[in-house]
Amino acid sequence: MSDPSPSQTMWGFQHHFRISLDSAADRALDQIGAILSPDAFLVGFPSDGVDPAEVRLEAREGLARRFTAADFAEVSIDAKRRYEESPVHDLRFPSEEMHEARHEYFRDTARAAAVEAAMQQAPAGQGRTFFVGQSAPVGDFEVHPVLSVDSENIDALPRLETSSIDGVPLTVSLAHGIISELLRTATHALLAAKPPRTISPLEDDVPTDAIRRSANHLVFSTAMIAGETLAKGLFDSFEALASTAYEGRAGAGSVILASDGHPHVDVAVRLRVPISVRERLQFRKLLEISGPDLSLLVDGTTIYGLGGVSPEYDGSTEDVFRFSIIEQGIWMMSHHGSPLLRVANGHPQLPRPRMSPSLFVDSMRRVFASVSDDNIRSIWRLAQTAVGQSKGTMLVVTTAAAQEAKRLAPQALAIEPQTIDSALLRSLTKIDGAVLLTPDGTCHAVGVILDGIATGVGDPGRGARYNSAVRYTAASSAPCLIVIVSEDGMIDVHPELAPRVRPEDVEQALYDLETIGGAEDVNLESFYAARERLRVFAFYLSESQCNRANQVVARVEQQRFQQTGMRLAVVPFAPDPRMNESFFSA
Repeated sequence: MSDPSPSQTMWGFQHHFRISLDSAADRALDQIGAILSPDAFLVGFPSDGVDPAEVRLEAREGLARRFTAADFAEVSIDAKRRYEESPVHDLRFPSEEMHEARHEYFRDTARAAAVEAAMQQAPAGQGRTFFVGQSAPVGDFEVHPVLSVDSENIDALPRLETSSIDGVPLTVSLAHGIISELLRTATHALLAAKPPRTISPLEDDVPTDAIRRSANHLVFSTAMIAGETLAKGLFDSFEALASTAYEGRAGAGSVILASDGHPHVDVAVRLRVPISVRERLQFRKLLEISGPDLSLLVDGTTIYGLGGVSPEYDGSTEDVFRFSIIEQGIWMMSHHGSPLLRVANGHPQLPRPRMSPSLFVDSMRRVFASVSDDNIRSIWRLAQTAVGQSKGTMLVVTTAAAQEAKRLAPQALAIEPQTIDSALLRSLTKIDGAVLLTPDGTCHAVGVILDGIATGVGDPGRGARYNSAVRYTAASSAPCLIVIVSEDGMIDVHPELAPRVRPEDVEQALYDLETIGGAEDVNLESFYAARERLRVFAFYLSESQCNRANQVVARVEQQRFQQTGMRLAVVPFAPDPRMNESFFSA
């Protein structure tokens, strides 16, 4: 199988269609924080079935050359075997028309599975996981949309282990759901437009729609596992619960999703008449009763009481889920202590990973040049103690703690400087506000309300605590690091320092861009892919490296303009004033 050529063409716009699917996948997965490096493909089979071995492939340059005809030689035989061995093979339907339509779908599903297996097993597919959608007729071919992602990264994402209930497929993770939704969108586009040019006339809406539908079905999947098949509005119910205030107070509390009568759910209070989860005001009112040891109990459609999960539940049955309302507009879904989904102000995301001690140590050393290992361990222990609190807090670590305690005195409780241990911190953080410390762990004030300038750098999905930390660090002239502990037990630090990279990796990405852009006949897709790879290292580029990158981009864009008459707006590379040698690893 060679690079796409007239003999490989299925229809004139296949290249544009694949690029639109690739772009939508990249944007959608990036929005939820999943770095999966997606690649899109189109695999076509002749509609007449005369030569089932004649497979056509549309792929990014380089990937098409690595897959060969031999990789797909057994697809038709494998698909036939899968269909014949499947339980659906012997299913009968009321009418001949329905029978043929359903079995056509079953055969197509079997072929999609065979394509997935063939690409997975091919040498070109090593290290990648493939997902294949239903086919659609385009011209003389039946075309399957395909997405592949990095195997190691997708395997590391939080997910459900239960993938189906009574033959009904479930959404096992936000990322898996997005991929399924995009493939479904692509199949519909192949069916709808003749000839199909992109996966949607409104391409900017595709990633957002796919994310929302995936999150909705992920929540519905948990209800299915818990035994409720009518809980399609559950996602919207939790959205309303998190965003609705009660007597002026923002929501906070927890909900347990489990079947009524589950052997490992202890009911402390049972409602005489269950309340629908769609009763927003009643749902929000009951949330006020919940707390660390008492959760609302829902079965997917109704609230049947308050209680908790017994210690005997070991998670193996995967049928008890917890929904935590963290603060106004922010909620999280988890199973047996493992977060699966986080939604902030209507935007579904992957749960943020817990900060590792090594990353915390690196941040402390880079912000405070002379800090000792003992001091770092002391601050880390305090942060770990704060995680165990029922509400979040902030530890403001700054060399100017003494001066700041005086300056902020009207909005802070200044104390005689002293080192504090975990027991004392637990008491001091019972009041609202941050704790003000020097890097050696000496406390100067508690209940601190931070000030600062509006920077335009905040994140509306991260809540008030995070954004006040952003404003304060932006205004601070002294070395400062803020440890942010949220109600969901996550630890963040601000400023969020870019990770250390090797300077040779930065130079290699720039060299690749120059090499591809310097060719006589520039492949624009390869060039733009190289430019995006360099964007990953944009923070680390020096002024001279930025100039080199901008020169080659300008040259290629001028060639494009001469060939097509179209000019694209390009954001030039520029050196970041925050960059210094500390961001390079040895």
